[in-house]
This record gives sequence, C-alpha cells and structure tokens, in this order.
Amino acid sequence: MTLKDIRTHLQNETVSELDPPPGVRVGPSATVREAIALMQQHHTGCVLVCDQNKPIGIFTEQDYVQRVIGAHRDLDTPVRECMSGKPVTVRSTDSIATLVERIHRGRYRRIPVVNETGEVVGCVSVRNLVHHLAEHFPAAVYNLAPVSKPIQHDREGA
Repeated sequence: MTLKDIRTHLQNETVSELDPPPGVRVGPSATVREAIALMQQHHTGCVLVCDQNKPIGIFTEQDYVQRVIGAHRDLDTPVRECMSGKPVTVRSTDSIATLVERIHRGRYRRIPVVNETGEVVGCVSVRNLVHHLAEHFPAAVYNLAPVSKPIQHDREGA
C-alpha cells in the first residue's frame, strides 16, 4: 500500500461512505445549559446549531471554555451568542479528500455534512476519518512512525 493508493482512495470515496453520525442539533434559541446537557448525554464534543435544519453555527467544547467560562457568561445565555457562526461544511457527495483539505486548512475537529439543499445530514469528525483509514489501510495506519519527539519529563543534567 502506497501513499498514492491512499490519496486515490480519498479522492474517489465520498464523505457519505464515512457513514457520518447524524450529529446533535439545537435551535439558535437553545441555552448553553441545554447544549452542554446534550453534549454530555450523547458523548460528543459539539452540537450543531440549526435553523430549519440548515447549519448556522457549531458550538464546541472549546467554545464553551472560551466563550462561556472564559467570558463569565451565564449558562442560560442563548447558544447563538456563544457559537462559532457560519460553519464550514462538506456535502455528503464531496470526496473524502475535500473533507481532509477543509479539516487541515481550518484546523477543525468536526465538520457538518449537508445534502444538496444545504440541510444537515450528519457531522463528521477527525475520529471518523481516522477509523475509516484504519479500516481500509490498517498496515499503513498502524505502522506510521511517530511525528514528534518523546516528551522528556526529567531535565537533562538534573
């Protein structure tokens, strides 16, 4: 299995083949408290904020830490005031290569998946992508060399 084989696979397979989960959704008037409760209940790191099933924002754990806790906001604040607006999306018919490029360029961990009319059909994560690659290319994924140096816990010369 070569890198070229993996690239070809990513260009030829569509996002729908990742079988993205439906994603947890709330309306823009939902409170941060409600959004956090849903995130906990569904064991996910985000909720999609939708208006008529179209994504208008995404509220993530990072948004919670920075825009709620860090800004000393009340948990009854509407989620629309704390979400990341205008989320980057992928269509279910886009190639996985397109998804990878958007994740990489935007440094996203999760991206809403929409259909041809812009309605949410799911939410794909880096984890979904890694699982897909590990399933289709186990030898290539499990034999990857580490990309960083080990962390040294003791000071040299101490």
